[in-house]
Amino acid sequence: MGKTIGKAKFCIILKAVFFFSFFLLVSCFQIDLNMNSNYNKAKNSVTSVNKKSFVFQSVMTGLPKSQKKPATKFVGMLTYEEIENLKVGQINEEEYFGFEEVLVKFFNTLDAEVEFKKKEQLFMNLRRKIELVNSKINLGINEDKEYISQKKSEIKIKQPVFEDESDRSFYKEQIELFESDKDLKKFLEKKNKYLFIEENFIKEQKQWNPVIKLIFQLNMARFHLDFIEITQQITKNIIIAIIDYVINLEATKKTEQKLTSEINNLSEQKSKIGLEIKKEKENIQLKLQEKDKLNEETYKKIEKISQKIVEKKVSLEELKQKNSQILRLDVKKIIDFLASFFDPILHYSIKSDYVFQNEINLRVNNQLAFSKFFEFFTKNLKKKLKKYNLESPFSIMGEKKRIIIEKYFIPII
Repeated sequence: MGKTIGKAKFCIILKAVFFFSFFLLVSCFQIDLNMNSNYNKAKNSVTSVNKKSFVFQSVMTGLPKSQKKPATKFVGMLTYEEIENLKVGQINEEEYFGFEEVLVKFFNTLDAEVEFKKKEQLFMNLRRKIELVNSKINLGINEDKEYISQKKSEIKIKQPVFEDESDRSFYKEQIELFESDKDLKKFLEKKNKYLFIEENFIKEQKQWNPVIKLIFQLNMARFHLDFIEITQQITKNIIIAIIDYVINLEATKKTEQKLTSEINNLSEQKSKIGLEIKKEKENIQLKLQEKDKLNEETYKKIEKISQKIVEKKVSLEELKQKNSQILRLDVKKIIDFLASFFDPILHYSIKSDYVFQNEINLRVNNQLAFSKFFEFFTKNLKKKLKKYNLESPFSIMGEKKRIIIEKYFIPII
């Protein structure tokens, strides 16, 4: 186990090295920043090059690409023993596990042809287990800002000069982000403007300005672990919300079926009494006085049963409205979480082959999670949006992001 975690931590550190080269040599940082003057002689940032010889240099080079389709080593369904021994979240100072295994076994159990009562017990156990999970990750890696502040006296940065206004604006935003206190919300606001930025570069046959590329990498690296935390927290919230929904869905069905069954039984009783009246009327041996007495008693029974049926139908309608409100709240909660998780800003969203941030050694598989959640939404919730007067997660995000998801996310899930 120690070797696995050590490997996971090592992989994260390797990514940090890919993102900020100055971890190895401070001089590399200086050279990268000051090479802008030479670069401007050729043209800027994103300067056009010979189309035939164009080979785009991605900011993500060196990191694992998104898989063509989600893949996982985990199989099987939930068991009481597995839930009891489940490791997820920050286990100790060096161990961290994401929700990949939970995702696989939860959805396998949900889709299995198993008595719901057994599923419900497993889901409730799982819910109690993961509800207290802390998704915050700490692998003992210092933030880049801490590193730079330690080496501050050795770094003398010459401010670059940009001829291109878009370069100047982009650099200003990125350097402000880097120099300011760490603020994920602010970072996401900026990232929102540059989703799949490299696809635009490729389309225009342009390359990164090396200075902008470096500061952009630094900002990405700075929030690398934050994205693991937030995606795993939302994954946990979605699983819990789905558990609540499927349990409430089954419970509401049972209560409505019970009341409907009572109404049907009363209706059958009423029909039987009606047949008895008919037989009594046809019995010529009964005296008229006896018939009248029997009819009066029978009609009272029918009237009493009819009143019960009316009351129970009113109760059923009230129950349906109450249940509908419960399920609507459950569905809305899932939809809101899905809108957050499906949002491209919580994933790499840099280039068509760098869409998802997966950390397999940490059991963080956002590509798999996206696939499972999208499938659940399509099969179970999509048709209910109109009934509950709710927007889809993609409507909440807006048309621009919906198109991005259709173009870059859906093909690889």
